[in-house]
Amino acid sequence: MRGYRVRVKNAAILHYELQSRSFKLSCLRGYGEDAKRVAGLTLSPSDPLLECLLRERTALDLEQLKEQAAKGKKADLAQSPLLRKRMEELKASCLVPSFLGKDLKNVLVLGGKKSDELYTETDLNVLFTLAQESAIAIENAELYDEVLKRSRELETINQELNQAQLGLVSALRETEASNERLNETNRKLNETNESLKKLQAELMEAKKRALLAGISSAVGHELNNPLQPMLFQKRYLREDLKTVDKLYFGSLAGKMTEPERKEFLSCFKDLNERLELIFDKSERLKGIASTVVNLVKERTGTKKQVQLKLVIDTAVEEVRFSSYWERLSPPVVTKEIEKELPFINGITQDLRGIFVNLILNSLHAMEEKLDKEITIKAEQDKQDPKMIKIEFSDNGSGIPESLQEKIFQHGFTTKGERGSGIGLFYCKDNIERVPSNQLLYSGLISLN
Repeated sequence: MRGYRVRVKNAAILHYELQSRSFKLSCLRGYGEDAKRVAGLTLSPSDPLLECLLRERTALDLEQLKEQAAKGKKADLAQSPLLRKRMEELKASCLVPSFLGKDLKNVLVLGGKKSDELYTETDLNVLFTLAQESAIAIENAELYDEVLKRSRELETINQELNQAQLGLVSALRETEASNERLNETNRKLNETNESLKKLQAELMEAKKRALLAGISSAVGHELNNPLQPMLFQKRYLREDLKTVDKLYFGSLAGKMTEPERKEFLSCFKDLNERLELIFDKSERLKGIASTVVNLVKERTGTKKQVQLKLVIDTAVEEVRFSSYWERLSPPVVTKEIEKELPFINGITQDLRGIFVNLILNSLHAMEEKLDKEITIKAEQDKQDPKMIKIEFSDNGSGIPESLQEKIFQHGFTTKGERGSGIGLFYCKDNIERVPSNQLLYSGLISLN
């Protein structure tokens, strides 16, 4: 497979566009003077050619169909004038459909080989396999483009809000300068204006978060829509692989030659590795989608009396049985929590989410260590008895001083492609945001 090559006279792609709900010809290569004629050609999903590909679900080679027709097989396809006309219009000798589930997503349009040889059955099988693998990659790329588009829209909204806020502050300063020249009555009016300024700032913050919540929810929804069926199929694919493995060692291996067995086992191993990679990345995308949706969601829970020791214990257990824990050697977790630690008013799921993020960051910081240690301390703050101080520490490599000011910033990560730059920002946002609706904590999170 690695050294396989097919040289063709011309090629293009019929790509399904969701906005127009049609297939558009693009990425033309080798069409020469015919490029202007066929560029941008659009086909409806009900076009006979596309309906044929959707029905047959295999590569369509006109010469092969003619040969089958001569043998009395698939004569209706080979002799269809509409089918031949459409393939001639596309300058196509071979059409390779690309499916994602039951849906036809793309069609690879290939002209004849440069060698003038006909496409073999092996050629068609290889091209069809590659087309199915590319469907997932193209779908992920489109999802990524959609996320980028949403991010740019969000950035534009933030800029407009910042400009409006600057304009509002400037206007208020001018009002304050005028009020300084007024008498006692005007100074009282100035105090009223100051109160209005505070309310307007809170309203601006609330509107900004409402916009962020709406966009985050939409992005998470668009990510989850294609992810759910992919994750649902994971178990069935693994069962199918086990069945193939049993069939091979049960009966097929004895019927193969040694080279055939080696090639089969190599392909089977490669297929397993590729599927596991797809499963891993799908789970990662699911986690990112969940974090994006929950990041700026308006807190609607009710504060209740919460025992922090129980919340910390459940957070440790949640991480212990998560996919992260399974892939890492388990650390020694030491909990030093005061027995008489008072209850606090809080929302259990929010606090657990904060602690889970902090524990996961410790685990990732200790990936290269064999002996991993995490210590969690909780006590009443001696300087301010109204506050509870909780410390998370580990024996990882630590955070360079040059990065310490950035780690709580949205989008900043030291984990490369594995990181989203959201976890610690989520923790800080929950702990430090001003509790205008009495649902947050007005606390402080920092590095020691």
